[in-house]
Formats: sequence, C-alpha cells, structure tokens
Amino acid sequence: MSSSDGLRPIVAALDGSAVASDAARWAASLADRLDAPLHLVAALPSPNFVMTEVSIVSRNELNSAIRKTAEETIESARLEIRHEFPKVEISAEIVPGPPASALIEVGNQARMLVLGSTGRGMLGSMLIGSTTMRVAGRTACPVVVWRGDVSVLDDRPVVVGVDGSAAGSVAVESAFEFAARAGTPLVAVHAWSTRHNAGDVTIPLLVDWDAVETTERSLLQANIAPWKEKYPDVTVDEVLDARHHAAELMLGKADGAQLLVVGSRGRGALAGAVFGSTSQNLLHHSTCPVMICTARSESVTN
Repeated sequence: MSSSDGLRPIVAALDGSAVASDAARWAASLADRLDAPLHLVAALPSPNFVMTEVSIVSRNELNSAIRKTAEETIESARLEIRHEFPKVEISAEIVPGPPASALIEVGNQARMLVLGSTGRGMLGSMLIGSTTMRVAGRTACPVVVWRGDVSVLDDRPVVVGVDGSAAGSVAVESAFEFAARAGTPLVAVHAWSTRHNAGDVTIPLLVDWDAVETTERSLLQANIAPWKEKYPDVTVDEVLDARHHAAELMLGKADGAQLLVVGSRGRGALAGAVFGSTSQNLLHHSTCPVMICTARSESVTN
C-alpha cells in the first residue's frame, strides 16, 4: 500500500455490499478534500472458513470464485469513484483473512480507515458486529464507521466529544482538521453528570454547581483552544450539559451532523478491543458516520 507522493492513504474496506460501496464513495469524497490517495481493500474470508470435509478441487474452485468476486467488487468501486472524483489517486489490493486482523494491519499504515456499518456482501459479514468493534479499537489511525444516506461531504457540522483524555485530544484535533477541509462548522460538546453511577442518586445540593460548570467550561475551552488558533476559519459552537451523558448529548446532535468524532477509552486484554460506553453507544445508534480515535491514533492531519 503506497502512493506516488508517499502520502499515507485513506483506506476504504469493501465486501460487496451496498453499504460498503457507499462508505467507499464517502471515503473518496474525503480523500478529494484532503488531497490524499485512496486505497480500496477487500479482505478474503478466513482460510479455514470451510468446516465440512470437501475435496481440494472444490475448495480451490470456491477460493477462486471468492477472489473473482473481490476483484469485481474492487474494479466496480474503482470505476465509479474515478468517474466522480477524477483527481483522486486510487490503489487497491485483496488481502487474506481473517478480515479483522487484515484490516487492522492495513489500518496501521493508513491515514484513516473507513468501514460500512452493516455490510454483508458476497465476501461475507466482514464489516459488522465484533469485527467492526475490534478493528475500530485496535488500529493506529482513526476509524470511521459509515452509515446514513449521504455518501459525500456536505455543509453539515462536525460534532466532537471533548473529555480531556489522550484519545479525546486526538479526536479534537481530527475533528478540527476535518471541519477545516470540509469547510463546515464544528460543535464541541462536553458532558458531565450530577449523579453518581452507583445507585444513580443525585450528588448533594451543597455542591456549588456554578463553580463546577465554570470548571467544566474551562476544561472544554482549554482542550479546543490550540485548534481554534490553528484553524481560525472554523466556526465553533461550544455545548456543555450536566443533564445528559456524553453519548446522549452527541446522539441528540447526530441527525443534523455529517460526522460524530469521539475518543475511545478502550482497555482490556485485547489492547483496545473493549470500548467505553460512549463509543459503543454511538456506533450502535448514530444516524450519521462516527469517527473513533484511540490514544495511539494519529490525527487525520498526519
């Protein structure tokens, strides 16, 4: 995976489904805005996916048919994207499965990885459920899980969750870069709760909530200040809310947004395979594309 000018590409994963094709078109639209190359990838099913005893001849025939489908899928996407975005440099490859491991490896060399949210094409259920969650939590680049009915960039705002974490900082940087290149406003949201998680009881009224809000606003402004300075043309709307959790707040903005950007606080033995509750809620319920950034992700500027 390389480009003629050495830039890391935006990678779009294809599995033969309509959702994956729309996601690839969205990725091409972004590549066009970022002056980045686009790399189309089709990951083959796992080599041991045939569980019954079959002859070597039958297995080889099946493998050939699957590879031919992958080649046709990539070529169809390439022709459509070339027609709509003639300036985008396009490369492509077919990689051996299992799909999740293959996409993680490709994503580690990419500027961004774009997946369809519910794809189930002729190459198998590559882009759904645990595969998507695993890929989004373990790559060294931001991962966009695409969904919705608009497969090109438009003028709707980008919404980013600000929480002060390392992953959240990458999310803020990536969101500002995206908004600047897309020419759209940015909504920076920060939520905190007046309730304890255990028992869901209200924190005592003796707390000075005005002081708490001032502190939380300062946290939000400190996290976005460097990027407001770097991208002065990006209009920023600051939203603070103590009544809703972060996922609720961001999902409430999804219908009017073209992208939600959030940092993942993935943890556990699988090195990021387990998401925080905000990331999981957005991936399952958002009506627009969601970008997941981990602490080890590089922003889309790099």
